[in-house]
Amino acid sequence: MTVKGGSTPACAACKYQRRRCTPTCPLAPYFPATQPQKFQNVHRLFGVANVCRTLQSLKTKELKEDAMKSIIFEAELRERYPVHGCIGLITQLHNQIQYAVDELRYVSMQLDRYRGQMDLGNFEFGSSSKQSGLELQLKRYRGQMNSGNLDFRLSSKQSGRDESEIIRYGVSPFL
Repeated sequence: MTVKGGSTPACAACKYQRRRCTPTCPLAPYFPATQPQKFQNVHRLFGVANVCRTLQSLKTKELKEDAMKSIIFEAELRERYPVHGCIGLITQLHNQIQYAVDELRYVSMQLDRYRGQMDLGNFEFGSSSKQSGLELQLKRYRGQMNSGNLDFRLSSKQSGRDESEIIRYGVSPFL
């Protein structure tokens, strides 16, 4: 189907609904005729009426564009990850941030330890054929993070909790 005059193809929404695409079609800017899968994902998750109602409730063009970007993003992630949708991606990114924070904390503790050894004069310079303690601990730490079984025992001063409590990082309840 085409717009009156026959020169412009109908948007994916109008093509799916088998109706004439008018020049004032609210969905045409977001669902070009060349991307029907994008519209089908949105239609399956939200429905055409809800999307149109959302667009009508927004006043400015910028708000409408932001809303449609969000709707399309959510629908595409729900298509890729049917069980968790966008919360699965959010959880994965949160775990990556937590991993980086934990690694930074670990490296900072090691750096403080080596600075203390240098202050006491117990630090040895030179190369040896053995790996340093830091390298071995870092390898062990990375292996634990990759397996998702890393436990940190924080002192009561650091965590505000009893020393016997264990905080488990790297395991998502969603994934």
